Amino acid sequence: YVSRAQGVSFAVQGEVLRALESNALIGRKDVLNTGPGSRLEITLLDQTRLTLGADTVFSVERYDLGRSEGGVLLRLAKGAFRVVTGNLAALRGEGFEGLAERMCSSAPSGDHDDRGAVLIWSR
Repeated sequence: YVSRAQGVSFAVQGEVLRALESNALIGRKDVLNTGPGSRLEITLLDQTRLTLGADTVFSVERYDLGRSEGGVLLRLAKGAFRVVTGNLAALRGEGFEGLAERMCSSAPSGDHDDRGAVLIWSR
């Protein structure tokens, strides 16, 4: 769900576009977009908080914690985001580092700077 919203943000699912404001629900197939000067914080079920910066395009592709084959896949198409983990910290070790590596390596090469993916891991 959206825990904080500043400025203009919206979700796109298929051909449906909807504005995002505090307490709006986020679906797995939603592509989240923030406008210029906007910020959006979403909180996942495990209390992980993702903060999207201005002019960001982002989606939660996979979120399956608690399953033996579970995992998380976050996709950053444009912009910047920050992650403060809840129970995602349980993925530390080989799987956790693989998650961080995939998140960083999937950032677009032509349209970002060093802030393209800022990751903050906490317990």
